[in-house]
Amino acid sequence: MALCQVPNASKLRVDLRLFADLIAIGVFTEKEGLPVLANQLTLLMTNDREEHNNLSIVLCFCRHCGDDYAGLVPRKFRFSSCQSLL
Repeated sequence: MALCQVPNASKLRVDLRLFADLIAIGVFTEKEGLPVLANQLTLLMTNDREEHNNLSIVLCFCRHCGDDYAGLVPRKFRFSSCQSLL
């Protein structure tokens, strides 16, 4: 059993995206916002190493905010941008 069960995964998904967007638009500075965001994502992964119940939350974050924070671009977007350049 995981050390920290997420009671409402849907709410946490929305909260992570909202917080990331608030950092991106400058409501929170990167100095104060990024450590909090990184800590939350780290806690989600380290407290659920065996059952992977929180993986969908992290994947959702990567899908929607991955380009802004890690340079992750979905394969469809990358493929379509390469096609439009030809």
